Amino acid sequence: MHISVVDTFVHDGDVNMSSGSIRFHGDVDITGSVGDGMEVEADGRVIIYQNVHRAMVTSKQAVIIRKNVIGSTISAGTDRAMPSELIRLLGEMEEDIENMVILIKQLLRSPSWKTFAWAKSEQLLFFKLIKLLMNDKFSDLEKKGKKYIEAVKKEDGQQISSVWRDLTERLQRWFFSSVPNESHSFPQLVKLLDDIKGITGSYTSKQNVDNYVEMAYALNSTIYCRGDIVIFGRGCQNCTIHSDGFLDIKGVMRGGRAYAKKGAFIQEAGSNLGTATYITVPRGQTVKLGIAKEGTIVQIGQTVYTFQTEQHQIEVALGENEQIMFNPLL
Repeated sequence: MHISVVDTFVHDGDVNMSSGSIRFHGDVDITGSVGDGMEVEADGRVIIYQNVHRAMVTSKQAVIIRKNVIGSTISAGTDRAMPSELIRLLGEMEEDIENMVILIKQLLRSPSWKTFAWAKSEQLLFFKLIKLLMNDKFSDLEKKGKKYIEAVKKEDGQQISSVWRDLTERLQRWFFSSVPNESHSFPQLVKLLDDIKGITGSYTSKQNVDNYVEMAYALNSTIYCRGDIVIFGRGCQNCTIHSDGFLDIKGVMRGGRAYAKKGAFIQEAGSNLGTATYITVPRGQTVKLGIAKEGTIVQIGQTVYTFQTEQHQIEVALGENEQIMFNPLL
């Protein structure tokens, strides 16, 4: 029989300037609130019985907040929130680049490509082809690539892994160079795709069922988790949410953006004021909505749908030919 003993640190009261921030190798229980500018970091799970206000809470396992989260960053299953955002952007680019590889492979088999290949250098041909594809079929890839590069540069002064910086340089050489270079060849594009898949796959494989986040309400906050996220109270407003598991919002989602790798249920999305509310899931997953207000935006894979009228009790899925379809919510 195996018996495990986990250390637990109990902080009785609020975490504030008087108490200082908390960093602990086991579980952390906080009976009060976490105040402005404070940080709570734990190798184990974190339970906060009151509110979190303009603070940062990070756990390698789980975060449970009994009340409200305001203007804060909550992260579970990762040491830092930033890699989760980079993984989300990489995952979206991965799908675009994979489709680009398939298309270029078809072009390489055509007789016209062989004719052009005799006349010009391969680097120049691939350089022009990439520019053409990004201006036409893959315009979103440019936007996502720039977002990723900007995110990495913003973190450059901090302890961000060289993996992210190296990939940034390769993306710049491939998609944002003003002149042809050694990266512009089909084998190099395939290698870039394989390396991105390796990074995203490695990250996903570390996901643990013990990683989850629960809270009653969130406002103007950022929430990352390698597992499921549950907002069990009033809901959330103007938040950025990333879940590598399932996202369950039992109240409202007003404004902000949510990504849920294993699908989402949201009781009410959007607002009567038309506040932009974005919900994204990968191809093969669905978004279940109790109420979808006009202007709510759902993206499944690369397909985006904006609700033009309010709808009730529906499941949004991706059908044949990459078309959005609706099923009644049972």
